[in-house]
Amino acid sequence: MGRNHTPQPSKKELSRKQAMTNLKKALPARVAAPSRVIGLPGDLHQGDSKILIATVMWRRPEIFEFWAQRTKSLGCDMLVVGSEGARSRQLAEKHGCIYLECPNSPLGEKFNSRVKYFLAHPKYTHLLLLGSDDIICSRTLSIIEKKIQRYDIVSWMDIYYYQWETGRLAYMPGYQSKRKGEPLAPARCLSRRVIKALDGKLWDASLRKSPDFNLWGKLKRFKNQTKLWCKDEGCAIVDIKTSQNINSWEKVMKSLAKRAESIAARRLLKNIRLGKNVLIGKNVQIGEGTVLRSNIEIRDDVIIGKDCYIDSGVIVTGSAVIGDNVTVRNYVVIARGSRIGDNSFLAPRVMFNNLDVGGKQIGGATIGKNCFIGTNVVLHHGIDICDNVKVGALSFVNRDISEEGTYIGQPAKKITRKTKSPSAKKKTEEGATEEGIGQPAKKITRKTRSSSAKKKESASAKEEEGTIGQPAEKI
Repeated sequence: MGRNHTPQPSKKELSRKQAMTNLKKALPARVAAPSRVIGLPGDLHQGDSKILIATVMWRRPEIFEFWAQRTKSLGCDMLVVGSEGARSRQLAEKHGCIYLECPNSPLGEKFNSRVKYFLAHPKYTHLLLLGSDDIICSRTLSIIEKKIQRYDIVSWMDIYYYQWETGRLAYMPGYQSKRKGEPLAPARCLSRRVIKALDGKLWDASLRKSPDFNLWGKLKRFKNQTKLWCKDEGCAIVDIKTSQNINSWEKVMKSLAKRAESIAARRLLKNIRLGKNVLIGKNVQIGEGTVLRSNIEIRDDVIIGKDCYIDSGVIVTGSAVIGDNVTVRNYVVIARGSRIGDNSFLAPRVMFNNLDVGGKQIGGATIGKNCFIGTNVVLHHGIDICDNVKVGALSFVNRDISEEGTYIGQPAKKITRKTKSPSAKKKTEEGATEEGIGQPAKKITRKTRSSSAKKKESASAKEEEGTIGQPAEKI
């Protein structure tokens, strides 16, 4: 009998468990009393002070108190640039920080003052940039120390957000949309070689907003850099948010909600061909194999089946249901509450109407299965069209269609063939036989005359004419 082997967790699972452990350690022990900061056991970093941790300070003294206590436990020198005079200096020096005074505006000058101090002290080999509300654990610093032996720039792609007042926590898995693939600002570590290559001007001197975007525009050209993920490395970087932040907790939550919607949209649009400028609302369901061309607007609560083709310029105003294998051609407008059955075809510029004369909203039209709606057809609000119906171009359908067939006109009416009664058929047959009409057709043959017969006829004709046709003589 074989031994029972307990399954071993993967390296990735261990890293994520370690990340959560370090995250819990990095967060405040008690939110209600933020001034009481408890140092974590084993957090003291035994280094040779080659890394200088630099930050900027502006108001929020209780947040800085917590930052200074946590960062001091890492064992590196800390540089603080403040703008509130004696108050900022006393707060920084209380925790053993190196302090510089600089005006808070423009931000570029204030941020670059950290770099000037770093270049003036050759004992530091790397500059670790932190905000005064960014907390890192000891494992994060240990990983940075290992990576800087090989790379000139070490950056991080994800971060945790912590709301100071309520204790809520959120995970930020990096930038999206235009800034996708760009690392985040906290805990970025730069070598002296990179800083010298930029002449110590990491930020534009006149900069007043978006410092991280400005810095990354200069750093992205360097090749010898690495980007790390906290979840994969088993460490934690926490950005503390308060109501006084430039990017408040509410803004962070909105951005995370948009990211969640984009992820849901990507899952939703799996195996779906999507063109340019396609707007998709909330709670939209799209079946596999469906093709959406360009410049399409699909609003909230729309359901589109499998293997459909939605052409350019189509607008679906919401709460509509489109069945499987439906073709909707250019510039069709499908009103709110409309229903389209399977295997139906809508030609270009079909218009659904869901507004009554009095302005009261009524549901759009309902089209059955295997229907064909021609070009420029207008469908009145609330009508029902049964299966297997064809509506000709330029028609106006203002009533329910309950019978199969072809309908045209304004208003649309069914096309019917007039069939004769049996008695009428007998009368026509009898009249035709009396007059000889209706007898079997015989082949008509045309007799051709010979050339000798033609000569005899011409000669006899001349004799009868006499002098007719002779040249006229002068009298």
